Amino acid sequence: MLLRDRRSLSVEATRAVYARSIASVFFCEFMMTYPSYVIARRLVPLIRNGWVWRLSVATLGAVIMTAWDLAMDPMMVAGGHWIWEQPGAYFGIPLQNYWGWWLTSFVTFFLFLSIGRIFPEHTSSADQYNHLAIWSYAITGLSSLLADFEFGLDGPALVGLFAMLPWVLLVWMKPAVRSTNN
Repeated sequence: MLLRDRRSLSVEATRAVYARSIASVFFCEFMMTYPSYVIARRLVPLIRNGWVWRLSVATLGAVIMTAWDLAMDPMMVAGGHWIWEQPGAYFGIPLQNYWGWWLTSFVTFFLFLSIGRIFPEHTSSADQYNHLAIWSYAITGLSSLLADFEFGLDGPALVGLFAMLPWVLLVWMKPAVRSTNN
């Protein structure tokens, strides 16, 4: 995120814009991390090799997180929250923004899975926390889509719909697996 004309803002105003942007990014991305992880963990098949499984969950989790950004980022740019020095190809956003978010999410998931020594195991589809996380992803995604439509950003709304909806549908359609820990 870069300001279009930094010279026109005072130092205090520039700091305030950056602080507001960093705070909103932190809270929004943090809020979507757990739901994306739950969906990825439920969709990635059990693989005996823990490292391959961790890489798979981290890769898919990062894709699921970035799918939400496809709907949310154009709305934030349209609202003046984020300003790019050079507008990019995707509704004014440079494509490397999405590569950066995918990479950041991937590293976050992979470090979490590796440092936490999390191994593949059956997770219960009946777990209420899993359902809440999936509903959280779906509702947050829907609110982003509705906001896009409200701002007249029909393109990003449709892209976001087709980027996020498959993950929600796939995880809801996945057959129930009983946990071996119960």
